[in-house]
Amino acid sequence: MTEIELIARIKTTKEFPRTFDDYFNYFNPIFFIFFSGVATYGFFKSQGQLTFELISISFICIGVFFIFLTFIRLNDNIKFKTVAADSNIDIDKIGERLQENFKLIRINVNKDLGKIEAFTQTRAFSWGEKLTLIWNENTILINSRPSGYLQAFTIFEDGKNIKKLQQLLN
Repeated sequence: MTEIELIARIKTTKEFPRTFDDYFNYFNPIFFIFFSGVATYGFFKSQGQLTFELISISFICIGVFFIFLTFIRLNDNIKFKTVAADSNIDIDKIGERLQENFKLIRINVNKDLGKIEAFTQTRAFSWGEKLTLIWNENTILINSRPSGYLQAFTIFEDGKNIKKLQQLLN
């Protein structure tokens, strides 16, 4: 999919298409459940202690909870928020504001496509986020998602970035 096709799809659906990396993030909690299931199977085969069985069942419950949290986070990360924009807003000025208000590694401004991609630095609770802004007629579509692979949890960093971007654009 070319960059132009991707932006056209984002403008119509208001979300990124899912990638292999998005689905791969589900494997961490699934492995947690799998190994707990193996321990449960071992208990039933060997007629082991009840405490061991309770521990393995509690790990299965924790794994299901982690899958639920991962599903919610991944759905939030692919969706774009819509912010009203002035018709005379300058894309270069927004790029400068992003550099002033976020600790960025790099920023890519594409005037032809009406798109800004900015990458934040690694912090204590995140390995860095990719901020995406796309101009869509009288609105700007904004998104924040992890830029690193296998980053299942970002401890609310993406939500903070969205709020900060909304304040910056208003």
